[in-house]
Amino acid sequence: MKNKVEWIILGLLIVGCFLLRVLGQLNIVFIDGQVLFKEVDGWYHMRLAENMLTNFPMPLMLDQFNGLNGTWVGFMPFISWLIAGLGILGLNINLVGAYLPPIFGSLCLVWVFLIGREVFKKGWPALIACLLCTLLPSELFHRSLLGFADHHMFEIFLIRGYIFCIIRREATNKWRWAV
Repeated sequence: MKNKVEWIILGLLIVGCFLLRVLGQLNIVFIDGQVLFKEVDGWYHMRLAENMLTNFPMPLMLDQFNGLNGTWVGFMPFISWLIAGLGILGLNINLVGAYLPPIFGSLCLVWVFLIGREVFKKGWPALIACLLCTLLPSELFHRSLLGFADHHMFEIFLIRGYIFCIIRREATNKWRWAV
């Protein structure tokens, strides 16, 4: 029963984390039917996603608007691929790009909880860590706000999952966690 209560509290923290990152930003990001993304990287990723969607399956390789004579896009950010892929499925890419950072920022709490429970062997320190990740004004909070269409929250989500797998691998000595 105690384990079920911990998961219910974690679910409430995830919902609260998402609402905290979205509700205060709605009137800043969505203005007159347009989506105003935060910072330069958000606009750049959305331009890459829109270009991928328009020219599918050929992504933008030489960006004429970047630099004096244009530059080669040396990597294809997965977040742009994810936004364009969801656009191919019929979703509005501007809404997807605006909402992905708070979604990944909220889902990071699952990894924080699992890491905390694995390290401390109890659920309440893990829930306190989740509460701190939800409330503290940090770069993590800033990068997971609505409209910050950049790859940082996806990176943090994957890194926390990777850390959990490393910790789990050392605790269980099973190779499936290493893979």
